[in-house]
Amino acid sequence: TSVVASAPSFSSPKPTPLLSLPLLPVLSLPPRPFSPSPSFLSLPVLSLPPRPFSPSPSFLSLPVLSLPPVLSLPPCPFSPSPSFLSIPSPSPSSFCPPSPFSPSPLPCPLSLPSPPPFSPPLFLPSLSRPPPPSSFSLLPFLGRVYYFNHITNASQWERPVGSGDGSGEPDKVRCSHLLVKHSQSRRPSSWREENITRSKEEALDLIQKYIEQMQSGEEEFEALASQFSDCSSARNGGDLGLFGRGQMQKPFEDASFALKVGDMSGPVFTDSGVHVILRTG
Repeated sequence: TSVVASAPSFSSPKPTPLLSLPLLPVLSLPPRPFSPSPSFLSLPVLSLPPRPFSPSPSFLSLPVLSLPPVLSLPPCPFSPSPSFLSIPSPSPSSFCPPSPFSPSPLPCPLSLPSPPPFSPPLFLPSLSRPPPPSSFSLLPFLGRVYYFNHITNASQWERPVGSGDGSGEPDKVRCSHLLVKHSQSRRPSSWREENITRSKEEALDLIQKYIEQMQSGEEEFEALASQFSDCSSARNGGDLGLFGRGQMQKPFEDASFALKVGDMSGPVFTDSGVHVILRTG
């Protein structure tokens, strides 16, 4: 007898049925007020008005207000300015010494009379310059010297003549004159007339006429001398400057030294013609 072995049969286990539970509905809770939700990202952003003092992008695009220009006030003369700092301070040598021309140590004014062309350039005492009269002082001023009279408080560039107190005859005088030439003059021509033909009597009559006009106040000496004098000094109003003894013709010299300052002579006859003289210093 044959025995056939049969293979064992395997069967898959049956699934154990799960507990069948009823499905419960999911509760839909509302979102918390401060919790972000997917719908929050899609909500439009509220456009709040900007705060009054908070800058906004539109602030940059606003037009700039055009303010009125600031009034330009003149600078105070006592307040320093930027340009004041760039001005070099004056050196001590640029200040005037105490003198009648500059009573206080201020910068030298521009209205000072120019020194005479032949005055000494420096204040150097020398034997060639005689001492001034006792009433005068010799003072330095800007590299030159001037004379100050302690009695009259007058200042002058030229060396004073006489004693300075009005007594005695001066060494030099300063005069102006008006000259009328005639046909008998030493040189009968002038800047006014190339050939003078008037007589000596006619010249005297003209001088008398000019004297009367000046004495009455109708005309000034300087104006008449500038217009009618036959001397080249007419361009200076008849001024001859300072002169001493021996520099002029004798009749003219004697009349000039006999006059007081401010006095006017009568007709004076010289080889040049007929003069009227006014002493000015």
